[in-house]
Amino acid sequence: MPGFYTSVWHALWVPKGTPQDAINKLNAAMAEAVADAHVRTRFTDLGQEIPSGADLTPQALAKHHKAEIDKWFPIIREAGLKPQ
Repeated sequence: MPGFYTSVWHALWVPKGTPQDAINKLNAAMAEAVADAHVRTRFTDLGQEIPSGADLTPQALAKHHKAEIDKWFPIIREAGLKPQ
């Protein structure tokens, strides 16, 4: 479809108030997993992009998430889309 664009991204979410130490451990495990050559190959084979190390942080995820909200919410509102 001409002009069609889609973006797929993955994230790990934790409940608000999760201790920072737990978040740091979870993030370190995730970063280690995506550094594995086999995992990187599988993601690449599936057409997925793995962010660089600097973008594998909770702060980078928050920034990306906000940018996605800022981009898509006005379009969703303008289209009058509502959850069912």
